[in-house]
Amino acid sequence: MSSIIPLPASSPAPDPRAPRHCPMREYAAFIAELDVSEPRRRRHASSHQRFVRTFPDLTAWFAQPLRQRLGWRNGEDQNRRTRPGADFDTTIGWINFQARHYVIYLGLTGRLRLDWGWLLGIGVLKPFHVADQLGLPFREHVNDLQDRLIALGHADSREDWRLPWALIRLVLHRGDPDICAITADDIEEMRQAIRHLQRVPGMDQVIAPDRLPTVQAAWGTNAYRAGLALFHTGVIGHPPPRMPAAPRLLLSCKPRINAVMERFLAERALVLRPESMSSARGGLRRFGLWLDTERPHIDRLDQLNRADAVAFMEKVNRLRKIKHPDEPLSPAYRAGIISTLAVFFRHAALAEWDDVPTRPLITAADTPTRAGRPRTASTRAARPVLPPWPPSRARRPCSARAGSASARRRAGSARRGRR
Repeated sequence: MSSIIPLPASSPAPDPRAPRHCPMREYAAFIAELDVSEPRRRRHASSHQRFVRTFPDLTAWFAQPLRQRLGWRNGEDQNRRTRPGADFDTTIGWINFQARHYVIYLGLTGRLRLDWGWLLGIGVLKPFHVADQLGLPFREHVNDLQDRLIALGHADSREDWRLPWALIRLVLHRGDPDICAITADDIEEMRQAIRHLQRVPGMDQVIAPDRLPTVQAAWGTNAYRAGLALFHTGVIGHPPPRMPAAPRLLLSCKPRINAVMERFLAERALVLRPESMSSARGGLRRFGLWLDTERPHIDRLDQLNRADAVAFMEKVNRLRKIKHPDEPLSPAYRAGIISTLAVFFRHAALAEWDDVPTRPLITAADTPTRAGRPRTASTRAARPVLPPWPPSRARRPCSARAGSASARRRAGSARRGRR
């Protein structure tokens, strides 16, 4: 039997990608060098200490609900992000909010890889001052990318493509401040996270579900443009693939009505710009939805009469926005719907299509001339009238002044002739 005592098994090496705090002295030295006032340095130091005491293990911080991790300032209101509910811990929320500077520091020093839920739900991110203090060329790289896009003719100014929005989040998600290390897979991962934003746990408590389509479209464009910029500057090898377009909604659930409307749009697309086509499709879709709900017995457009068209025009004045039902349509948009319908009926009648009225049910005379403000006797009477000229400043008519001038010229000529 051997008398050699076996050595204890060595503990596994810590995962370098595991979230971890930095030494207290390191962050204290970093704060001391910040180009800010002394009271602000003390606030950064106290916020850091409270955060570390509350979450000595960052795994516990990640285990919190997303709404709690993002934090919130008491009494704050935002347009896109929802106010926390009654079960929100205001103390923890305040600690998390004040610790954003330290969280960004951990991300830029490679100690923390932030998840897409936090990065997309946070709103405004300001890592440039932290990166500058760390001596990272993050700001210079972003500016260089923007300048190259301008030189290539893809953008007119640095504000066009909003590159910092996506690049900041890509860097913090990777835990690596080197923009040149971003890969095409990183871009695609970000785009998928945005596309399926509703699947992020807790995101419905941060962004209202009715606003998700709007922010998804804007953020998806930012992510795609960031990938395109990195491709054109040689950082990634191929441009990001375009997402498959979502299928277009039917203009009407009645097949024969939908077919006529689509035929009209196909012919108008030959002469109209894409922006005008979007407006035309929106106007016809409004009319199709009204037919589906208010005239369910109608299967063809030639079953309509003038009274039906007038009823729809009256309904237009009470329509609300589809994405924001609490907001009414603007007068200009209401006028555009009626104008689109007038062009549609006139075009179909002149072309003698099947399943359409032989005469237009709506004409240009039905379109509001001033975005829903008809000129009536009462409105004309309400117009302000300019006050008359003061008697002391009364001037003769232009014709009288012109006559006097011509008379003076004739008199002068006569005098010169006599000499």
